[in-house]
Amino acid sequence: MVSKRETAFEKITEIQDLVEYLKAKGRRRTVNEYLHHYTSLSTVISIFRYQTWHLSQASCMNDQLEYRNGDSAAWNNIFFSCFMGEDEESIGMWSMYGQPWERGVKLSIPKKDLVDWITSQDIEILEVNCRTKKNTDRIVDTQGQRPFLTAVAYCNSDRVLQENEKETLFCGSVTNSNFSRAAHNRQLTGYIKDIAWAYEKEIRLRLDFDNTNGLKRVALRVPDAILDKIVLTPSPLFEGELVDELQKEVNRSIIQKSSLFYNKFQLKSDCINCKLVQYSY
Repeated sequence: MVSKRETAFEKITEIQDLVEYLKAKGRRRTVNEYLHHYTSLSTVISIFRYQTWHLSQASCMNDQLEYRNGDSAAWNNIFFSCFMGEDEESIGMWSMYGQPWERGVKLSIPKKDLVDWITSQDIEILEVNCRTKKNTDRIVDTQGQRPFLTAVAYCNSDRVLQENEKETLFCGSVTNSNFSRAAHNRQLTGYIKDIAWAYEKEIRLRLDFDNTNGLKRVALRVPDAILDKIVLTPSPLFEGELVDELQKEVNRSIIQKSSLFYNKFQLKSDCINCKLVQYSY
């Protein structure tokens, strides 16, 4: 059977074709490509200790513009976790998510292995306690829906409304000017963010299902085969030895890579010039 040829991004005019393009980009496998998740040491410890990966709702995420632009009914049924889909290390991602700097860690997972896992194996999905953010033993009924990877497109929809400029969608190095108010389209909920976030080059691990129980967070059970291939990179300002810190908490071999900016990054703080600091004895 001959597969349907993918429409070039700049020629897409239909919402469904745009969604399919983003999903195809998300799941596309390459041999050496990794997906990168910037986070804190405490989160890394939890992932390895409990062998789970949490997916949250948009209401819990940093970008509340995306949340407010999207359809509230659709958001109730969408859970996701965010990765950077580019292998180059990002100071912007360290600054936003690898906090505090002294405990920041980047997790890198081979994309091919992640795609194989979510498409070819049974996945146990657990409820997470909303208050404690701890896993429970209750299995989530997703009505047969499985997690999937999707790219995110970026747009200037809200800027057009304010500044009378031409609306454009961006996805990597390609653009599309065939949509109007894309960020506010209900069918694109969870696929579109403002251009201010384009530096993230985001790929989402996403799960959609009829959330009749009003869950806010769920956890995917992660197999050893995935955990064993995760590469960890401590932040440029990480304090201590990452492997030692982890092995105090979990009994597992750790693959570590050094940050390009280790011992080559200087963070300036306003505290240096603060009179309260200068005159505090």
